[in-house]
Amino acid sequence: MSLRSPVRPWPLAAFPIGYVSLLPAVQLPEPAGEHEAEVFEWRVASVSWRFSPSRAVMRGAVRLPAGMCIPAGAIWFGARHEIAGWLTPPDPGGPDAGRPDAGEGIHVLATVRYLDGQPWLTIKRMVPPWEVGTVQPRYPRGSRIQIPPDPEPGYAEAEAWIMGQWKDAGALDAGGPDAGEPDGTLGQLLREVHQPRSVVSALAARRAAEDRLARDYIDHLIAQHDAALTVPGVWRFPPDAGKPGAGKPDATGPDRFCDLLLATPPGRALSPSQRQAVQSILCGMTAGRRLWKILSGDVGCGKTAVFLSVVAQVVSAGGRVLIIEPTRPLANQVQNVFRRDVCQAGLIDAAAAARVTIDTVGALHDLRAGRSQPFDLVVLDEQQKYSVAQKVEAAHPAAHVLEVTATLIPRSQTLARIGIIPVVTLDPLPVPKDIRTVCYRLQEAGQLLAWVERYLAENPGQSVLVVYPERDAKQDDSIRDAERAGAWWGKRYPAGVVHGATPDAEVTAILDRVAGGEIRVLVATTLVEIGLDLPSLGAVVVGHAERFGLATLHQIRGRVARGGGVGHCLMLCGEKEDGPAWDRLARFAATASGEEVAEIDRVTRRSGDLLAEGLIQHGDPGPILGLDLEAWLDRNVQWIGERAAARTRAIKTQEL
Repeated sequence: MSLRSPVRPWPLAAFPIGYVSLLPAVQLPEPAGEHEAEVFEWRVASVSWRFSPSRAVMRGAVRLPAGMCIPAGAIWFGARHEIAGWLTPPDPGGPDAGRPDAGEGIHVLATVRYLDGQPWLTIKRMVPPWEVGTVQPRYPRGSRIQIPPDPEPGYAEAEAWIMGQWKDAGALDAGGPDAGEPDGTLGQLLREVHQPRSVVSALAARRAAEDRLARDYIDHLIAQHDAALTVPGVWRFPPDAGKPGAGKPDATGPDRFCDLLLATPPGRALSPSQRQAVQSILCGMTAGRRLWKILSGDVGCGKTAVFLSVVAQVVSAGGRVLIIEPTRPLANQVQNVFRRDVCQAGLIDAAAAARVTIDTVGALHDLRAGRSQPFDLVVLDEQQKYSVAQKVEAAHPAAHVLEVTATLIPRSQTLARIGIIPVVTLDPLPVPKDIRTVCYRLQEAGQLLAWVERYLAENPGQSVLVVYPERDAKQDDSIRDAERAGAWWGKRYPAGVVHGATPDAEVTAILDRVAGGEIRVLVATTLVEIGLDLPSLGAVVVGHAERFGLATLHQIRGRVARGGGVGHCLMLCGEKEDGPAWDRLARFAATASGEEVAEIDRVTRRSGDLLAEGLIQHGDPGPILGLDLEAWLDRNVQWIGERAAARTRAIKTQEL
């Protein structure tokens, strides 16, 4: 049974979005604009009709308990004759003698406005006698919540249902509420939320119920994900770590590779932050449970050096490793780095090198079909390029998983925020880098082109990368694609075009010509989003930038100024300046931090499905038991931080 969308019990269909107090007003508020709606007793002074078939315009007077009468007016649509019959004084001898006598009144929900210092009531609706003095919840449109005449069994069923859902996880708090919360069981809190005595008590009960549901749900998520990490046959580092008397890996073990790996050419030795990341990842494979961590660091901070150091350690200890790259050119590039800086440097022998496979997601198909042996460690480089299903498939049957990224996807961002997935974060590059990002409107394309022409003229040793969302957009003439744009740029400058259909050998040749200064403008699709390392790239232009995700834009921006210094990123937005796309790009342009970009992406796209079996990595799958969990997380940042810190300490204790 899903925790997400129960049909019953009805109290969990949705929390109210607000409340309307139908308690009679005892006095008028002080003059200060329009006030909240309150219930007043209507005493008819007169009724007049406009010439309209569907609305009634009434004017009258409202008598307050203190005896004061003030003018009032309202326009009711529909039920014209019913309203007239109710409010018009009856003829004592006529057929309507059973209607209210003159001077008798009804209750109305009204707001108070002050005109020239005098109060005036704007009537919202009539209030039936049986609702006077109550507080009525307001539910989301379409929720169709129907409160049964005898709701008590429903609340008891609601509480029992929640307890039954989370019984196996042991998540539900069996004790009383936290300090400062209203007393009572969860069922009593739900009752007060849906049938409150007052607005104050309803809001307090709602806060307490939301807190209890959210915290229990987070515990449930943690238990779910932990269960997925507890599988038999997990490989340990080193292999004898689980034997009696065997010690944990020596702290100098990883340092042996940290000192040597990428030590040539000079200046490529690992930083203290990279060394600490290697140690943290290796320690995560000693506890007898599956490691599932994320290695995070901004573009160009040396993530590849870290995971290759881990790979060298694992295969030297007898493990088998699969490194998955999102594209074939990037897989080839990592393969070359591995051969040069690990194998040829003598850090591992030929037998260990044979236990490393560097491939694209096609390797997962071979693994699933049984055409390859299971791996002990799977490295998913650029995690934003893979689905949850692919990640789970990579971990089959008992592999450790290391995800690598510069910008966490929304789902991973929230799971890391809660403390479910540990994140190892690298320090920024010590090389100063200043990438200046500017967004142009479509009508300013001429200014952008003039800037590129001036830049190429003033910087003869630099080249420009131009990225488009499509390779060949023949079906949509509104989009300029890489094929047509390459021909356009080629008439003005020495240009090259690469995309997903370009053969690998041709891609390599074109990139070599860019590095040699022969090609000044490289036109591409997102094939060059990751892994492209050309020191001559000083600027990047993104066409139709609104069609790219923020993580993709950040990766594209990271292609320039790889060796430090000043770089430029120019984005051409095809939507209106005041539209949501422009606002999103403006927020992106205002920051250069990958962490901030990931947070903007999470807020914009939301966190998706957080359950262990959830496959949605962004978006809103709907409320959890009527609770907007993501909004709750944003309101309880301190509690989430403390909860995540406690979990991190517990994981480190297990590893040590």
